Amino acid sequence: MAISVAQAKTIPQTHHIDPHANSVIGTLADGDPNDLFTPQQVAGYLRVTISWLSVARSKGFGPPFIKVGPHMIRYRRRDILKWLQSRVTHRKTQQRRR
Repeated sequence: MAISVAQAKTIPQTHHIDPHANSVIGTLADGDPNDLFTPQQVAGYLRVTISWLSVARSKGFGPPFIKVGPHMIRYRRRDILKWLQSRVTHRKTQQRRR
């Protein structure tokens, strides 16, 4: 799905999730890749609010989701893991210069 220039400006380059993405991957890695999670479960794993997930869905910067009914959103384990792997930061924290 292509995004517009206006949408690209609203997508954050980094998330507060990034520093702990590896630990969440470790927690979620075991299990069937097709397991489905509720927004409440995903919010708990990611340490975000359900509101944050809702905004992330509407603006296109959160984990991929599945709409299984008019008011029923689910997240597939493999999609969450893939999204988290894209969020892992590989660079060392830069020390402040004094």
